[in-house]
Amino acid sequence: AQVAKVAGKMNKQIPPSVDYGKITTLRMEAREKLQKMKPATVGQASRIGGVTPADVSSLLVHLEVGSRKSSRADERAATKATRKKEAGEEMEAREAEAERAESSR
Repeated sequence: AQVAKVAGKMNKQIPPSVDYGKITTLRMEAREKLQKMKPATVGQASRIGGVTPADVSSLLVHLEVGSRKSSRADERAATKATRKKEAGEEMEAREAEAERAESSR
């Protein structure tokens, strides 16, 4: 089970947009090498000379935190869109009700 867990982490994709220079928990040597090599997965990053297991752990944490932030932002945007739609529908219903009330006078 633990082997599968580690294998899953090694296959984790690294978005091409990652700016390694901004990951302050990486050592400077690792930042430079990762920026130069642009690995596609954590496994590839772990095989780059000068990238330590601690650097790989830092990278995994950075990727996990980033994915949580983006998923929370997506959830907030979806909630906001739903509320906006509901408010619009409610306003339309009120306007229609007001028109009906006025036309029945």
